[in-house]
Amino acid sequence: MRQSRAAAHRAAEHRCLSWLQALADGHAADWGIEPVTVEVNRRLRTTAGRALKMSGVIQVAGWLLGGTDEVIRDTLAHEIAHLVAASLEPKAPPHGDLWRACAVAAGAEPRAHYRWSDLAAHWRRLVIYECARGCEFARPSEINRRRLKLLRCRPHGLPLALTERTEVRGA
Repeated sequence: MRQSRAAAHRAAEHRCLSWLQALADGHAADWGIEPVTVEVNRRLRTTAGRALKMSGVIQVAGWLLGGTDEVIRDTLAHEIAHLVAASLEPKAPPHGDLWRACAVAAGAEPRAHYRWSDLAAHWRRLVIYECARGCEFARPSEINRRRLKLLRCRPHGLPLALTERTEVRGA
């Protein structure tokens, strides 16, 4: 009997989640932190993942599971670094020096934001903003002009400017 498309998708998601859980268990053992639970959160739209420090849970966006292994591994290592940094110094800033050191040690690129090109396959339309030093910031919708005047690039504190729109087919 043929498997429905939805059932095949659920099975693939379960395999990916099992793989992610095994990776997280390995990281937790390496770092000597409490076991980590990995779960899919389908409500995450503009973030690839998040670490819930109090409960030791890492949530990954549902759309992330369709990405490349490299992007998935980097996101998991990024979130593990948050849990490790919080266990070492609970009041440390989320993307501060301690987190950066943990991210590098966990195998993640030490950056707070993803590259829009990593996510282009998952959003049908991207609006790209850039600071004067070249930091990119992508959103699935355009920011109101009044609000845009107030927004700054986090690493450099420079104003953001609209650069281009990218229409992505598929997704």
